[in-house]
Amino acid sequence: MKAFTKALMAVSLMTSHLAQASGIEDLPSFEEETVVNQTPAPVVASETPVTAAPVANLLAGSVSINSISRKSNGTIYTVDLRQALSLVRVDLRVTAQKLKVHGMTLITDTGLRVDVKSLKNSAVLEAGAVVSSESLNQSDRVAAIEVVAESYGAEANMLLTAIADRDVPVMKLRSIAAPIQPSRPVPPPPPVTPPKAEESRPQPYQPSESDYIISTGDRVYYNNSVGVVLGVYSNGKVNLKREGYYDTTVSLDQLAKSVRCTSKGRICVKDVVLVSGGMGKAKEVFTNGKVLVVREGYYDSFVDADSIGKEVDCLGSICKGSNVIYSSSAGKIKAIFDVKKAVLSRPEYYDTVVDVGLIAAEVNCTPKKGICKGMHVHYSGSQGLVKAAYANGHALIARDGYYNSFPHEDSLAPEVKCDRGICQGDRVYYSNSSGVAEKVFKGIIRFKRSGYYDAYPTSDQVSPAVRCEKNNRICQGDAIFYNGSQAVAAEVYANGIVMVKRSGYYDTYVHSDRLAKRVR
Repeated sequence: MKAFTKALMAVSLMTSHLAQASGIEDLPSFEEETVVNQTPAPVVASETPVTAAPVANLLAGSVSINSISRKSNGTIYTVDLRQALSLVRVDLRVTAQKLKVHGMTLITDTGLRVDVKSLKNSAVLEAGAVVSSESLNQSDRVAAIEVVAESYGAEANMLLTAIADRDVPVMKLRSIAAPIQPSRPVPPPPPVTPPKAEESRPQPYQPSESDYIISTGDRVYYNNSVGVVLGVYSNGKVNLKREGYYDTTVSLDQLAKSVRCTSKGRICVKDVVLVSGGMGKAKEVFTNGKVLVVREGYYDSFVDADSIGKEVDCLGSICKGSNVIYSSSAGKIKAIFDVKKAVLSRPEYYDTVVDVGLIAAEVNCTPKKGICKGMHVHYSGSQGLVKAAYANGHALIARDGYYNSFPHEDSLAPEVKCDRGICQGDRVYYSNSSGVAEKVFKGIIRFKRSGYYDAYPTSDQVSPAVRCEKNNRICQGDAIFYNGSQAVAAEVYANGIVMVKRSGYYDTYVHSDRLAKRVR
């Protein structure tokens, strides 16, 4: 009986071990590769699977980048993925010393370059520090990753980890290059052999034959609507499902497949576009040149790609964000498009679509007379401050008691120290009265006198006070005889006018020819 019991326990233990073994799944394994760096500093990159982040169903692969030197502005490290994948995020861990990440760029299989915003100009990271990208666009298939990094202190090491949700990213370090930066002129380098085709950066989007092959599950354009292909048949017919419609059977030649970009690559999905006088976004692009455009406050619409403007950074001197003048008002460029149109934002106006040729960018100074921002100027009988200058010669002028105005520089006179021998603060004669040249402009004097509004005569209408008139016959302070009474030459002016002071009379302005000087 005891022998039977021992045999039964042995069978039970063996069965338990077999059950545990049957529950073990095969884990993925990856070959390790060593990349020989082409620079003097050895850089070793190994393809190693990394434990996924603590989120269910995520897979990770990493590559080590070692011996990172302290080169100004960093060094570019390019890592290729064996297979282009949609990534969830990218992590970077400092494994030795300290380093700074200047930037990271993802290169998709279509050639699109996407900057990782959260990894741009990082702080100096200590050993053990981990930084992560923001959540990445799952519609982008990443083919390569560029990292610009700089060691702080001794040579540093880092571990770059790509995280996906479908396949394990397998990566390999490709090449190392220093970023181009301004420097003193140096002799031209020796000729460099052009890189091999496989080492070139991904080319811009190019259509392929597969763009025109329609299969089950494809999204297609049909009769001003979008549908999904349920089945394709040998007789050239397609079973099509569209929202709001019964399933339809149509001919293949009536359909256009949804693709990333138009055949010329000009308009792509997610591009900001200009249609019918308003901004929108390209939601879908089809092989027949139709673009499904989404606009806030409007129904989605299908528009021919040739009639769409694509947003660009600049056209000539006009760029997105530029301060400009348009139709005697100031504004800011909200967006600019390759069809020579721009969306202009102005205070107290709705956004306006304008021709780029009708706007002028703000500049430091006007091109002809050099009227610059911050200058005091004379304009239309008053003094003003230049708030902005524009490339077309106009300026924004602010004046007390007036609305802002946008005169051309030809009608402006800049403030100067002196003009025609008259300087700021001088005593002057104008229009049978004396006063002070409070401000001097090019060709204009701001004439201030007691009991009157300020006047703005031209500088040739004003005469400065002098010691003696030109013939030295009468000088300031001389005793004179005028109109039957004794008087004093209180002031003498360069044009021969004398201010005559007599007891019991108002001051009189008389030409020196009519005066007699007391000689004894």
